[in-house]
Amino acid sequence: MFARLLLLCLLGISCVNCEYLFKKLCSDEDPHQCEVYNVILDPCEDGKNFCTINKLKHYTLSIDFLPKFSANKLNMSMLIDDKLTDTFDGEVKVPSDACEVLTCPVDAQTRRLFDVRFKLGKSIAVGKYPVKMKLFNSENEKQSCCFTFNVKIKK
Repeated sequence: MFARLLLLCLLGISCVNCEYLFKKLCSDEDPHQCEVYNVILDPCEDGKNFCTINKLKHYTLSIDFLPKFSANKLNMSMLIDDKLTDTFDGEVKVPSDACEVLTCPVDAQTRRLFDVRFKLGKSIAVGKYPVKMKLFNSENEKQSCCFTFNVKIKK
């Protein structure tokens, strides 16, 4: 317990221009599969409702979550709804093996922290958009942790 508290404190100290994001669980996923406690975007100087981010600049998304399922291998996807059609068909980060940034296997009821680095491609238009982050069991995609947050994209 002390180690988790220390890790959260260090995470807060190392985030000079970061912000805890306002996040929502994905409406198309089972909300009982996972709890997402904190989502931090670094850098984020504007506030938790709409972090302003620039294209082609690197960002780190820190996620504190508790899966209610076990998995030998997790996959992750990070998508953007840049057409505002609720389809999330634009890729922010190519779907990949989450075990590259998170130690696997993942045990049920064990709280985890991990960071994902990303940058937006130049093809995404300037505007305000929701982003969807999903971690899921590669053997059963219904077992997932999924949430959305909003960003404001600048040039």
